[in-house]
Amino acid sequence: MVLDVHDAPQHLLQPVTADIRRLTEPVQLADVVAVLEPVWMRNFDWVYERMGREMTEPGYLSMYVAYVEDRPVSVGWTHFHEGHFASLWGGSTLESMRGRGLYTALLATRVQEAIARGKRFVTLDAGSMSRPIVARYGFFELTTAVACEWRPEAQR
Repeated sequence: MVLDVHDAPQHLLQPVTADIRRLTEPVQLADVVAVLEPVWMRNFDWVYERMGREMTEPGYLSMYVAYVEDRPVSVGWTHFHEGHFASLWGGSTLESMRGRGLYTALLATRVQEAIARGKRFVTLDAGSMSRPIVARYGFFELTTAVACEWRPEAQR
């Protein structure tokens, strides 16, 4: 899905009042994993290596966590690409914390940063839970992607 930030609704441009923090050190990625693993029910150890490396690339990655009572409860990050695009990833909220506007607060935070950094378009892969939320804010479907896993003949 994609949003032309020139068409972003006012709601995404308002100051965010939730406790949203931008992570600056790879050691902080434990807070990201603490949200992703219970949401997706699988291992996210890859976050430490990949995102830790990407955090050291100047201007490429912004990693955000929403906190409630100092506990990480929602996450999302942005990759900033050359040219006009920023891509949003990882939007996940603990089930017990859904319905409080945290996903939307993270969305607004990342859209505002993309605008501040001169990006024209924000893209994201939206699953069935996220699609209606982001559609309400002007994101529209550009194409559909299907995850595939290749297995050599010997493994079938």
